[in-house]
Amino acid sequence: MEVTADQVVVLPGAKIGGNLTYKSDNPAEIHDGAQINGTVKRITVAPPSEQPLASIIWEEALKVVSLLVLALLFVLLLPLATEQVADTVRTQLWMSLGLGVGGFLVPPVLALVLFITVIGIPLGWLFLVGYGAFLGAGILLGKVFLGFLLGVSILRALQKKQQVSSIWSVLLGTAIIKLLTYIPYVGWVVNIFVLLLAMGALLYLAGQRWFRRPVRAEV
Repeated sequence: MEVTADQVVVLPGAKIGGNLTYKSDNPAEIHDGAQINGTVKRITVAPPSEQPLASIIWEEALKVVSLLVLALLFVLLLPLATEQVADTVRTQLWMSLGLGVGGFLVPPVLALVLFITVIGIPLGWLFLVGYGAFLGAGILLGKVFLGFLLGVSILRALQKKQQVSSIWSVLLGTAIIKLLTYIPYVGWVVNIFVLLLAMGALLYLAGQRWFRRPVRAEV
């Protein structure tokens, strides 16, 4: 008999016609009356190798630097889009949060309904792929948009003026939000809150563009 388990117990009356080989962290508990015709061999489980602390710090530092580079690229290449999303969160906070919750919960439900109809299975998969891409964008870019808003607010308060550097704003705010995610029991709340606000602001802007009708020029 060969077995891998956390705890091995051979009860009275058990009969093993050959060897008992077990892989476990704990020694087997063999009761009186158990019959084992062969040998009993224990194979110890090697403890999982722990990643060095320096390696963990290095990986997390690379993640922070990568996020800051992304934030810098966004504010340099797409300054208007970054400002629009940040301004939407500032002026439409509860609307953004509500739309974000809806955007987070509704698509999976719609995809499930489409899967149930059988005919809509391809459309259901399309929903899920789009939802996954949108969710990924919200997770990645949410810290950039909210970081820009946070950085602008901090620099305006410190410098006592309205016009502040967009570059320093996005770098400062994004770094603060990223550091907050490392706080136990607080990090996941920050991640969810940032995700919902970013998704809601993007949905709000998309809706504004979709439903906005062109205005005819008046003579």
